Amino acid sequence: MIVIAAFAFVALCCGCVLPAYRYGRYKDSMYPATGAATNPLTYDPPHPKLDLLEKALFRPVDGIVNALGAGHADHRLREERMQESLTTTLDYLGKNNLNEVYVDIRRYNPRAQWRRLRENNKVHPFWKYTAGSVTWAAESILPPRLFRYSYYNAYTNTLAMNSVWREWNISEAARAKDFLGARFPGTYAVAQHIPFVPIYQEVRIGTDALTYARAIGDRELELELYPYAYGEIFGSAVTEAAIVVPGLSGLPFYSSPLIWGSSFATGFGLGHLQKSRLELAEQFDQSGGTHDLIDYRIDHLNSGYLKNVQIQ
Repeated sequence: MIVIAAFAFVALCCGCVLPAYRYGRYKDSMYPATGAATNPLTYDPPHPKLDLLEKALFRPVDGIVNALGAGHADHRLREERMQESLTTTLDYLGKNNLNEVYVDIRRYNPRAQWRRLRENNKVHPFWKYTAGSVTWAAESILPPRLFRYSYYNAYTNTLAMNSVWREWNISEAARAKDFLGARFPGTYAVAQHIPFVPIYQEVRIGTDALTYARAIGDRELELELYPYAYGEIFGSAVTEAAIVVPGLSGLPFYSSPLIWGSSFATGFGLGHLQKSRLELAEQFDQSGGTHDLIDYRIDHLNSGYLKNVQIQ
């Protein structure tokens, strides 16, 4: 029942590309900001111990992913992909006039993060020194850099780029826009821990990122975003639904990440299916094909019907 409800929710709400994109944190402009100042950008020097532990953690993961052929299609060096992701993210922040957001590249510096938390006047002190301090402590003990985890921290107003996936980083930049556009950013950030609020937030973030990609004419970025957006919303939908479903609401606390992870993977797969449908649609448009045939072929993707079929 949860999966069915979440699937219906994704089908109705996820991946919606709006007719026009509105720039700015308050979405009050049809045109991108010009002449905006560059975001404060910080690169962290190598951390030998952290870097060694990171490689140890991801060596088996990378091996399994490569063996299954499920890795990222881009085989360039991580440095090149990170630079492209950084350029795309800074361009998004600049066009949306979010130049005050700190951008950290694989940085681990708890002291600097605490200073930013204290100096952030956009968040009420109560939230900064309660939820914000807990978040700071968690990031200090388990550095996101170690897990190649990109995220936006509303309490320090920092976009931490630890992943080379530009769809992930753009989504977190869209999260910064969503949070900073709220009347009370601190309250809005804390609200993500209230049941069902994360679904609302993820829909807004996914829609903004997808519409932005289409507005700037970056078709590759738009297609890359579908699996990630579907995964985030599907994961939130299933996790939140589990709270109210009899028999699942009493599961131990550590089951929540497992539920979210498996549902994110399901949503990610649905996003890939949507991406494939759009790619096929483009090919048929270019070759004069019909959309009815596209839908027919997509319906048979999972069964392997199209495994050896080539589009003429």
